[in-house]
Amino acid sequence: MNLAFMNGRRFFSAVRAITKMHRWLAIISDLHISDGMLDDFDDELETQLIEFLDWFGNLHGPAELVLNGDFLDFVQASPWEGSALEDEAIDGTPLCFTQAQSLEKLANIERAHPRTLDALKQFLASQSHRLTILPGNHDPDFFWPAVRSRIIGRLGLHADSNRIHFCLDRGYRPAGLEWLLIEHGHRYDKVNSFRVNGHERWSIDEPPILAARNGDHRLVECVGTRFLIRFLNGLDARYPYVDNVKPFSRFLRIFGASALTPGWAPLDAAIAVTKMLGYVTHTAFTRSDDLLGIDPPANVGPSNPLVRWIRSATDPERNELARRLQDSGFALDTSLDFLADDPAAIAPLLDHLAREPALVANLGEHDQALLGTEPGTLSLKEAYSINETEDLYDGAANAAIGGINTAVMGHTHEPFQRAQHGLTYFNTGSWTRYYRFAKEEPSRPWRILQQRSYETFPYSLRYVLVKPGEMTATMELWRERARE
Repeated sequence: MNLAFMNGRRFFSAVRAITKMHRWLAIISDLHISDGMLDDFDDELETQLIEFLDWFGNLHGPAELVLNGDFLDFVQASPWEGSALEDEAIDGTPLCFTQAQSLEKLANIERAHPRTLDALKQFLASQSHRLTILPGNHDPDFFWPAVRSRIIGRLGLHADSNRIHFCLDRGYRPAGLEWLLIEHGHRYDKVNSFRVNGHERWSIDEPPILAARNGDHRLVECVGTRFLIRFLNGLDARYPYVDNVKPFSRFLRIFGASALTPGWAPLDAAIAVTKMLGYVTHTAFTRSDDLLGIDPPANVGPSNPLVRWIRSATDPERNELARRLQDSGFALDTSLDFLADDPAAIAPLLDHLAREPALVANLGEHDQALLGTEPGTLSLKEAYSINETEDLYDGAANAAIGGINTAVMGHTHEPFQRAQHGLTYFNTGSWTRYYRFAKEEPSRPWRILQQRSYETFPYSLRYVLVKPGEMTATMELWRERARE
């Protein structure tokens, strides 16, 4: 019999048994716990979570903690780059990690964050405490049975324990609190939804797992994961906060704009953003299910940043790039000047630099001031106009049927709440650092995405709480660190 089904049945039986006793219920999301140089869950954030678990675990009475998606960040856990992480199904559907690769990533996360896992284990030491984990777009790896089994064992529980439940479905309605719907929310975001040929794969019966061409089973790779593996993970090693600017559309508006303006971003950033835009354009024509709902500006050519740099660079700068290319094994058969005049010849070089951004590190950015208004930049910023916050709210409103009057989501990393038309909607934001936006945000230089930028990336750790016996939820602030 299916282990996930048995685990879920025992869990719900246990929860129903304590429903009459009432229980505390807390919901948090988007911790993005990972390892190594791409890990966003720093020591300060980890300490805050441990203190929260200690507080919540010591409240009087039974308690259920809901981790509402992106608890662990498998996409950015080691190993995070390399062709072995990606493949395709027979029909061309993009795929990523095998179960073995997910287990390797989980082992690295465990080594990086034993304090967090020990705190969760301590929380579950109480017989009246429960943990519910919903996968998100950064941790669909929980659909692998071996990943679930490993987590269960690490938390000191047996495989048939009723104190842990993996909700492998689109949403979670806690027993005794059927008025409440909990979803991560990524399925309302085209960039991060798991749809295959127009059909959503996100349940125990239809998991986001398909066979690759060689027969190996792998996770379905959403567009957002492709962006991380192919473009952002490599940059994140140099710009640790590049993935803290959420939602993704806002990242492109603010930092994508500066990346495509000469002198306002390093060349590695410009090349990465150019490749992203090229991928978006290609996707729009070849895989309609992956459309991002955004239209890249027509005046941004696929090789413009590299060509512009070559033409404006000094002879010593061009010679240095040529030396780095040759050392990396790139076959440079002619001068960079000649390459810049041949679009067909420059394309392989652009691909090579996108895969190895370190080759153009420290090249390109000249001015540290804020970017002003420039026609090409404004057209880019105006093009990326999707609004993930409203998309998730609309999804919650459409899902609020069958007595549901409250919905809780995450995913966007933006704390948000709204009460209208009989629905109370909460978005708990994230338990990571975030970029603090001004009301009318100009484009920004990429230097602020580098290290020692804590003052630009504060945190605001929020949770939704249901108190024992109550039929309403509130969003509470645990701790906050304001911009200094």
